[in-house]
Amino acid sequence: MTFAKFLEGPSGRLADCSRSFGRFVADQAGASFIITALSFPVILGFAGLGLDAAMWYADKRQNQTVADSAAVAGTIALSRDPGLSLGDLEIVVRGSAADNGFVHGSHGAVTVNNPPAAGPNAGNASFIEVVVAQTAQTYFSGMVLDAAVTIQTRAVGGISTFGEHCVVGLDPNIDGAIHMWGTADVALSCGIASNSSSDKAIQIEGNASLTADPAQAYGDIYVGSNATLTTKSPPQPLSARVSDPYGAAGRDLEVPPPSACDEPSELKLTSDTVLDPGRYCGGLWLKSGTMTFNPGVYIIDEGDFRTNGGATLIGDGVTFILTADDPDDTGTFKMNGGTSAQLTAPDKDGHAAGPFEGEYAGILFFVDPAAPSFGSGSQMISHDVQGGTDTDFRGAI
Repeated sequence: MTFAKFLEGPSGRLADCSRSFGRFVADQAGASFIITALSFPVILGFAGLGLDAAMWYADKRQNQTVADSAAVAGTIALSRDPGLSLGDLEIVVRGSAADNGFVHGSHGAVTVNNPPAAGPNAGNASFIEVVVAQTAQTYFSGMVLDAAVTIQTRAVGGISTFGEHCVVGLDPNIDGAIHMWGTADVALSCGIASNSSSDKAIQIEGNASLTADPAQAYGDIYVGSNATLTTKSPPQPLSARVSDPYGAAGRDLEVPPPSACDEPSELKLTSDTVLDPGRYCGGLWLKSGTMTFNPGVYIIDEGDFRTNGGATLIGDGVTFILTADDPDDTGTFKMNGGTSAQLTAPDKDGHAAGPFEGEYAGILFFVDPAAPSFGSGSQMISHDVQGGTDTDFRGAI
C-alpha cells in the first residue's frame, strides 16, 4: 500500500506539470502587450517623424522669407553698384538674414552666388542667388532616420530692364507727378517713370488711356475705373527711383546762359508762320494756323508755350527749353484740345533720322530744373497736353 502510494504520488505530480505547461503554451493572455512593447519604438519614431516634419515645414517657410528678403537686399545693393564684389554682397545679404533672425555660421549657412549657379538666370551677373541651408532638428524621427536632414531654401533677385524711360516725374513726394485725365489718349514707344512716393505717383483717371513700356513708380500706380494702362511687361509699382537722365547722374544738362532776346515780348500767331531757333522772351502763343519750326533750340524765356484748339505745330530736329533769370518766372507748356502737333527732337545732324547725340539731342521739351514745382497757395505747377489733341512727339520730355 505504502509502496503503491509512493509510485502514484510522483507520477501524478508529473501529469499535473505537463497539463500546466500545456495550458501556459496555449494561453494568449498578455501577448498583445508584448507585441506592443516590441513595436512601440517604431510607432513612436514614425509618429515623431510627422511632428518633426511639421516643424521642418515651419522652419522652411521662415527660411524662405529670410532668403527672399536677403535676395532683395542684395539686388538693391547690386543696382546701386553693379561692380560690387562678391565679398561685399555677402556682407549685405548675410546682414539682411541676421536682421530676420538667421545668423550665418550659427543657425546654418547663407550662400551667395553672383551670377546664379542654376536656373534660367544662371550666368547673368545682373542677378544674385541666395541659398539658406540649415540642419533640421530630429527630436523624434532620429529613431527611424540615420542620415541628417537639411532644410534648404533658395531665392533669386535681379534687375530686369524692359526699356528706356522717355517721360520721368522727378518729384519725390507729390500726388500725380505724372497725371493723365479727361479723354487723353497717350501712346508712347518708350517707358514712363515716377520717383514720387505717393500712392498715386502715376495717376491715370477719367477716360484717359496710356500705352507705355515700362510703367514704373517708386510709389504706386493709380488707374481709375474708366482709365486704361497698357504695357507689354507688368507695371512696376514700388520700384527703385530712377536717376535723372539729364541731371548730375546723367548728362548733367543745363539751360543755355542768358543772352539777348530775338523776340522781346510774347509772340502771338494767328496764321501760318515759319520760325527760326532763338530766344523768345515773354513766350509763344499759337492761336491758329500752322507753325513750322526750323531745326534747332528754341528758348522760351519768362513765358509760356501754348496753343489754341485748331492750331498745328510741325518741327523736325527741335528742342524747346523753358527758363527764366528768376526761376519763379519760368513758364509752362500748355497744349489745348484740338491742337495737332508733329515734333521730333534732334540727333547729331540736327534731325531725327539717326542716333541721338549732341548737347540737347533726343530732348524735345526741357524745363529749367531750378523752376519751382508749386506756385502760390501750394498749387502744383503743371504742363498740360489736354484731351482731344492729335500729337506725335518723338523725344524726351
